[in-house]
Amino acid sequence: MTTPGRTIDYDFVAHALRELFGQHNILKVAYDPWHFDFFKPSLLRAGFTESVIAERFQEFAQTTKMMSPAMANLERLLLDGRMVHGVLSMCVANTTIRMDAAGNRAPDKRKSTHRIDGTVALIMALAMVPQVKPFDVEALIG
Repeated sequence: MTTPGRTIDYDFVAHALRELFGQHNILKVAYDPWHFDFFKPSLLRAGFTESVIAERFQEFAQTTKMMSPAMANLERLLLDGRMVHGVLSMCVANTTIRMDAAGNRAPDKRKSTHRIDGTVALIMALAMVPQVKPFDVEALIG
């Protein structure tokens, strides 16, 4: 889903999230703290309460240290054939990896040639799930 217009409309995103919360049992949403202070008022306007935001929205900085464990989990799922999806496969194929001195790895937006937002979102989502069991991605996201 894209927001209307040429820029990200935080109110549009917040209302779309509110609809998804109404349709699904969403337990956690990972978010990058960068600019979250601009997004939180939109969540409140969309009907999220302070307590729901505190309970369900989990800060997750897009650093190599934070991304590396979930990225390893994603790699296992992909290599085991437990996660296949056309658009996500394209995003994963576009993804270039960076590594820090400790061997932690994360997607590198600067070196990737095309969009990798789907890969980053999937890694962040996997970080919110303590243990991933096999599931049908197509059934989840269409």
